[in-house]
Amino acid sequence: MKILKLNNGLLLLIKTAGKKLRLVVTDDTMELACRKEIPGKLSRFLASVEDGSLFKGRIQFHKLL
Repeated sequence: MKILKLNNGLLLLIKTAGKKLRLVVTDDTMELACRKEIPGKLSRFLASVEDGSLFKGRIQFHKLL
């Protein structure tokens, strides 16, 4: 499991869930949002050289270069 600190005391947890990754936003007492995604989609988003966004809904990633 990987943990990334976000703002305002929020944490992003990245856990394995079979062949997918489970992305969880938590305030360290309860889960606020969760999404399961394949690792390849996250890798392509991070490796791209363009601005962009990934996902819709409660968990959204935006990249500005």
